[in-house]
Amino acid sequence: MNIFAIRSTAVLLSLVGALGAGCAQVRGPMYGPGHAGPRHTPGWSMMSEQERAQHHAQIRSAKTPEECQRIMDEHRRLMERRAAERGMPMQPPPEAACPAR
Repeated sequence: MNIFAIRSTAVLLSLVGALGAGCAQVRGPMYGPGHAGPRHTPGWSMMSEQERAQHHAQIRSAKTPEECQRIMDEHRRLMERRAAERGMPMQPPPEAACPAR
């Protein structure tokens, strides 16, 4: 194997690892997976590590899609206020955090 192929493989593997590291799939006990992470949680970049861990725990504890949505609605309102205080635009996440009802 030549050096180019080795370096290309190393770069590809590091990119795959980085893509998977930012999103945690979590399961509520009764209804299946919920998601928390930068692709699912509004304001992720404005949250501390402690807030992210707490958010993960809240999503994990949701027992129904409606409860998951309630948690996300409260979180979105908090992040909208935080973004407004900082003069930042609030973008919706590209993927839904809660499963369809």
